[in-house]
Amino acid sequence: MKKIFSMLVAAALVLTAGGAIANNGSDLLYSRTTVHADGKYDTAALPEGTVDLLLNAAFSAPSGGNQLSNNYYVITDRDRMATIQKGHPYSQPLDTAPMVIVVAGDEATCKYPELLEMDAGLAAGAMQAQATLLGLSSCVMSIYPQEERVNAVREACEMPETMKPVLMVAFGVPAVDSVSTASVYNYNAGQVHRNGAATPTGETVDAATSASVGGEAVDASSTATVGSQKADILYERTTVHANGKYDTAALPEETIEKLLNAAFSAPSGGNQLSNNYYVLTERDRMATIQKGHPYSQPLDTAPVVIVVAGDEASCKFPELLEMDAGLSAMAMQIQATELGLSSCVMSIYPQDERVNAVREACEMPETMKPVLMVAFGVPAADSVSSASVTNYDASKVH
Repeated sequence: MKKIFSMLVAAALVLTAGGAIANNGSDLLYSRTTVHADGKYDTAALPEGTVDLLLNAAFSAPSGGNQLSNNYYVITDRDRMATIQKGHPYSQPLDTAPMVIVVAGDEATCKYPELLEMDAGLAAGAMQAQATLLGLSSCVMSIYPQEERVNAVREACEMPETMKPVLMVAFGVPAVDSVSTASVYNYNAGQVHRNGAATPTGETVDAATSASVGGEAVDASSTATVGSQKADILYERTTVHANGKYDTAALPEETIEKLLNAAFSAPSGGNQLSNNYYVLTERDRMATIQKGHPYSQPLDTAPVVIVVAGDEASCKFPELLEMDAGLSAMAMQIQATELGLSSCVMSIYPQDERVNAVREACEMPETMKPVLMVAFGVPAADSVSSASVTNYDASKVH
């Protein structure tokens, strides 16, 4: 515990020096810091270039069904922040944060309104990675579904009722007298399940060979001094779609562990840490999922799929499980990219057929809510992998 605390303090000191973080997935995940209710930011305004980098990061994130319905409301005005705080009891970071970005889904135009919380989580995770590289602390705060919070945010942002504000992220440099820490070492073996609860049976994924993957996881009157480097890892993400395929060779156990550690590094609403991770490598189990999931073609060849499920029996805030799953999925994708893997996020909840098939394949109790799954693997030599990471749309920035 003492070692972990020392690492966190060291990371905070590095960040306050102005973005001296390595531009790789591992450092962006494990060097993340946050300013909590008892901390404070330097109130100096952030450079405009910083805002653009954060927004581009948000637009780089995957989106359920590629609906790309997230809108981003950038707030730097203290009066507007105060309006939010009147309706949001856990928004103390806005006392000093020079900027907050609200992530809202456009329910008037989206194809899949049930996926807006997941999409917001994915975008928030990407922004936090970029913020870490820039030497900024960040803090995710949920908004939806509490009406008082939603109404306060809509008023502050002059947001139409068709917009669903899901969450907001405060950004800034920690004040010199404020220590910023983040819970990034939350690995819990009790929340990891491999190939169901029973002894593994059925065909396994080419265990005789092992894929070759990459390296070790390891105020407005003035302007804050922050970094200016783009988080390249976000724009190097690749995915294998329905018409592509993975190399079926098994991934090393060490690689799977790095992906799981990345998942546990993600922030969680109310710090409830209710995500469970079901690791599947058996073809029979993947086939069971495919019987109930019409958009799971990546499982034809993926050597590993990790299902992210929220424990409704023990969680404090069940309404935040979709957001939490999105945050964890983004962290895993960042780590996967560093390791040279392609990844593909597929939604599960709330379609009953998908939920039931996944529960069967994972031997998952009904108290578990499977939100999404992520396939991982090395793209096959004859398969082109691509990801939509350049989706910036100025009309969605307010």
